[in-house]
Amino acid sequence: DGNVIASGGMDGHLILWGAATGDILQVIRAHVGGVLSLIFSHDGQMVISGGADESICLWQTENGRPLGQFWACKGVIRDLALAPDGNTLASAGGDGYVRLWDVARRETIGGLRGHTADVNAVDFSPDGRLLASAGDDDTVRIWDVERRCELAQLSAHTAWVNSVRFNPNGLLLAS
Repeated sequence: DGNVIASGGMDGHLILWGAATGDILQVIRAHVGGVLSLIFSHDGQMVISGGADESICLWQTENGRPLGQFWACKGVIRDLALAPDGNTLASAGGDGYVRLWDVARRETIGGLRGHTADVNAVDFSPDGRLLASAGDDDTVRIWDVERRCELAQLSAHTAWVNSVRFNPNGLLLAS
């Protein structure tokens, strides 16, 4: 809703700030090691953090109260993306996997294996049917979310790919 700003640091703290005042609203010890990724739920009621401690944590935006945690990773959480349905979460892992999570049930619902090195970034298409991932294997991969299969591998990069984003209509992808 534009009222809260979230920031995370290598000290493991998640800080919630008042957007209008710049005042600190909450300081949360979110992770052991750095907070590497943050995303708000679509309704702004929850902030989701990914950390160097291989966990994903869910926090209530209003008061910083913990809402849940995912631990099924074997590498740092480098990026997070929330599907348009507001419930499917994708994580980019330092273990070379993209994992999909059911936020409401607090459990993993699948994994996407194709990258041969760390995955640095993930993004859902606006309709939620596709997921793009980028990694240290110099590739961008496009996945069918429902079928959990790779549709394309883009391999023109000659070094690590650190970012990937669909444009708002889903017809373009930047990496």
